[in-house]
Amino acid sequence: MFHRLGIIQALLLLGMSIVLVEGNRSNRRQRIQSLLQRHEPSNQISRFTFESPTLPPVFNTWVRWDSDVWNATNTPQPTISIYDQWYYRDDQDYIQGPFPSSTMLEWHKAGYFRPNLKIRREVDNVYSSLAFYQRLYGRVPFVTGAYPRAILVATSSSSTSSTTSSTTTSTTTTTTTATTTTLPSRLHWTEVHSLNEILTEVDSPAREDEDVPVRGDGIAVEDYQNEDEDVDDEAVECEGEADCKHPLKDGSIRLVGGRTEEEGNLEIYHMGIWGSVCDDEWDRDEAEIICRKLGFPGAVAPTHGSRYGYGLSTIWMDNVYCYGTEDHITDCRFDGWGINDCDRMEAAGVRCKPKPPPTTTTTTTTPRPKFPMTDVAKDVSIRLLGGRVEEEGRVELSFDGGEWGVVCGDGWGVREAMVACRQLGMVYAASAFATDLFGGDNSTRVISGISCKGNEESLLECDHDQFGDVYCPGEGREIAGVSCTDTQADLEPDLYQLMSSTHLEDKQLFLLQCAMEENCLAQQAYIDQRTNPNWQMLTRRLLRFTAAISNIGSAAFRPFIPKSAWEWHACHQHYHSMETFAHFEIFDLKGNRAAEGHKASFCLEDNDCVGVDPHFDCENYGDQGITPGCKDIYYYNIDCQWIDVTELELGTYAFKMSINPDYKVPETTFENNAALCTLYYSQMSAVINNCTFIRP
Repeated sequence: MFHRLGIIQALLLLGMSIVLVEGNRSNRRQRIQSLLQRHEPSNQISRFTFESPTLPPVFNTWVRWDSDVWNATNTPQPTISIYDQWYYRDDQDYIQGPFPSSTMLEWHKAGYFRPNLKIRREVDNVYSSLAFYQRLYGRVPFVTGAYPRAILVATSSSSTSSTTSSTTTSTTTTTTTATTTTLPSRLHWTEVHSLNEILTEVDSPAREDEDVPVRGDGIAVEDYQNEDEDVDDEAVECEGEADCKHPLKDGSIRLVGGRTEEEGNLEIYHMGIWGSVCDDEWDRDEAEIICRKLGFPGAVAPTHGSRYGYGLSTIWMDNVYCYGTEDHITDCRFDGWGINDCDRMEAAGVRCKPKPPPTTTTTTTTPRPKFPMTDVAKDVSIRLLGGRVEEEGRVELSFDGGEWGVVCGDGWGVREAMVACRQLGMVYAASAFATDLFGGDNSTRVISGISCKGNEESLLECDHDQFGDVYCPGEGREIAGVSCTDTQADLEPDLYQLMSSTHLEDKQLFLLQCAMEENCLAQQAYIDQRTNPNWQMLTRRLLRFTAAISNIGSAAFRPFIPKSAWEWHACHQHYHSMETFAHFEIFDLKGNRAAEGHKASFCLEDNDCVGVDPHFDCENYGDQGITPGCKDIYYYNIDCQWIDVTELELGTYAFKMSINPDYKVPETTFENNAALCTLYYSQMSAVINNCTFIRP
């Protein structure tokens, strides 16, 4: 009984204490609100001023910075030219900026900017697309170089328009009056010393007979030359519709970044925008067409991997497939304008034969040759700097104990990285870089154009272009770098599967329409498709075979492109992770290519494993690759696992199947990546035998 009374008393005391605490809290809250309501701002000079309350009592003041009162002196910030300050308009139509051109360039390199992104400088009063600026400058607008004067839009509502035409002998002026015509807004350029001049210039644009002074950044107008400025649609006055047409035709091509006019990365003009061409399936046939179109007698070699600097962010063409007989690169088959899975480090290029010299002179020019590195040095030391770990970084070389310097990134790829890692004692290459990510911008460039086979023990055994005072193509930031590893994949084709599965099959085009989408048939099939109304009933002869690829290395073979860039193929109902994994060719006895097998893309998975569990599967957007100890098997009954031999004459040929032919994915060695065999082709059968391993 007494125990129950004790509990009741304790509960009563606890309740009273809670009531007292709540009462104290309520009293304190009332006192604070009373103080806030009675508070008046001080009349003394201070850094802050207070306005009348506009919010509830507990939050009843706005704080405002009083710049007139604060007179502290600060270190002035460096002034950035109005020609170097950029704004852009994001997807939500918000204006972002200003940002310096160096920041904008890094974002552009990272692929953040789309071609139709609206940008302008501080000095401009109009937003234009990034593509417009690239046409105007002929390059990325954020890099250092000659800029046009301020781009202003002047609007006039006058009902009288004047047209002036000039010749070298006389000047004729014709004035035409129309009562219902309003001149559209057009772009013009003018010097700007301050932002206030923009509004004045828009209200009263400069007259045509005025002399335009030097540009705002101090460069005289006559020193500035920009071919794209002269041909821009909006910036050129014209008398009629015919005169307003852009002189650059759709499909125009040019070479950029090379040391001479005979070499460079290929760029093509489409829909008013210059864009790059991806190097997938890029070979000598495409290079010959480009060189002939540019007026050169022929091609020395195609180039891959953005040899002459980063490509443009706009990539117009991918998987270009030519036969060498086309007049223009646009006559070849490709995936479609703007359809690609490439990045700026996969730009295609060419090296062309020089034009013949004029008949009035005896001087000649020859393409820049490759020289053995042993011609310039007896010893070379190598080191990596700037990486997060000791296995990665920029490559620095020292020849015969001399000064350390960096290597130009032109031509630097997987094979060169393999040799560099081998010389460093780090076994294998994981990846190759051509970037300033690891620093080295201010370092001396000691060598350019290094070219290796991949099986050398030292870079001293490789070839090069220039030594000493070298020229680095591109933007100057392509510095050779590597990432090394102690494990790596090693692919090898199964020769027995290849020889035992070879046979001929005749098939109607009606059953090959999915394969035609991947450009897997010979040229005549596509000609028939365009010209013959009954093309679906025509028959093609296919040389079929199985390609079984084993990974005999110590690490998984993974696709070159990231998973987010894989391409869905509706015909095969899975994602394709590599566009150039295997290549099939037939050569005559003189070494000329007589036929070619084109399989646009592949799906990599573990089909047959010995002693290990499979890890990679193409279904359901699974990870793709080939596990060590497993095979990826493309059986002969799969689409595009053939060569179209319909037009091939009967006889004896050489057959070649190459794996990882573009050397885009590192391996332990490339000496076993291709099979070279003898092909006996008759009317009723085809036999492949006498196969050996070679390089792709």
